[in-house]
Amino acid sequence: MSKIRPCLAFESVESSHDWSHGIIASQRGAYTTGNELCRPDPAAGHYSVMRKKQRISDGESFTEHHKNGTVCATGRKLDGQLHGYWEWFRKDGTLKRSGSFDRGVQTGEWTTYDAKGKTYKVTIMKSSKKSVSPLGPSKKSAAKPKSKTAKPKLLAGGNPQITKADGDAPVQTFIAAMPGWKQEVGRTLDALISRTVPNVLKAVRWNTPFYGVEDKGWFLGFHCITKYVKVAFFRGALLTPVPPGESKQKDVRYFHIYEGDEIDEKLLTSWIKQASKVPGEMMF
Repeated sequence: MSKIRPCLAFESVESSHDWSHGIIASQRGAYTTGNELCRPDPAAGHYSVMRKKQRISDGESFTEHHKNGTVCATGRKLDGQLHGYWEWFRKDGTLKRSGSFDRGVQTGEWTTYDAKGKTYKVTIMKSSKKSVSPLGPSKKSAAKPKSKTAKPKLLAGGNPQITKADGDAPVQTFIAAMPGWKQEVGRTLDALISRTVPNVLKAVRWNTPFYGVEDKGWFLGFHCITKYVKVAFFRGALLTPVPPGESKQKDVRYFHIYEGDEIDEKLLTSWIKQASKVPGEMMF
């Protein structure tokens, strides 16, 4: 046991445990356990626990857990907002992301880690008044269109311009804005993916719908080109059979769907299923 460390403020809480057994008996005196100061009381047959009060200026500590009980995120909150240094973890306990907040606003250097816990990407956050949360794609945080009547602008090739956001809502907004026959292709792809991969994560980045699996990364995205819809498998080189469209990137493979093409749902479903089971791309 460590020696007593001085604390500025404590609040007393009595425990009914017998002080004469176990770790208390071995100490035979007062000791600290981080935020607690324990003093045995032989006459009363119990020990008192003096808990150190948290400094209000630093906020309150906060921990979120995965469904399996492992830690998902840990840090502090000040006035209900994320504040100070935070860390996020995968279900297996490996570090996923870390960085600091100033009352809900991401600041300074943020680091993303791969599945082995090694640094994958470092981002320097620019100052912003907007409060954001990097907890990952979530339906609860999905952005809604600013106006129900406003139609997204179509960029080159007829690709919709959609504000980046997480969740199903922005993906559906993208699909609804796909022009002509491409919209039906988008609906078919989205339905196949949602049916094949339960609890699939969705997001829109760089005017492209992305699909992924928690802790594995993003495995697929699609984009409107003038004469076809380009489906990108980010680990396509690992699929069987390998999608026919080659890329300058080693692992990426494309599948192009043209107007009038009869979509081979069996083949696409097989690719989607395979792609969702291999490590994807940790793009954001």
